[in-house]
Amino acid sequence: GYQHHRRHRVADLFGTLERTSAKPLIEFDAPARSVETRAHWQDENTIVAHIVNGTAESTGSMAPLADIRIRLNGRTVRRATSPITGRTFNIKRNTVQIPSVGHGEVVLLSLR
Repeated sequence: GYQHHRRHRVADLFGTLERTSAKPLIEFDAPARSVETRAHWQDENTIVAHIVNGTAESTGSMAPLADIRIRLNGRTVRRATSPITGRTFNIKRNTVQIPSVGHGEVVLLSLR
């Protein structure tokens, strides 16, 4: 947005800050305009991640999403499950792999 409104110095500052700051604890790898994500601590060893499929807002109809990933930095994921669908998700290299999301998904991340 800053580049679009001719605020190049502000855009450069934010770009530098993003590149040089510490990695966030949790990262989502998902289509930027199609997904809304939130995460919060349930307790000291559990993070609740909420994924909302927003394709209906951009396309007019809901389309399932595929291959969404949740990566943790600085903590180890022991288990990832959905309290809503009962699914258990695969974990590779501390990254949770969610094969598909319909309207939404809740993922409990159990940490060590």
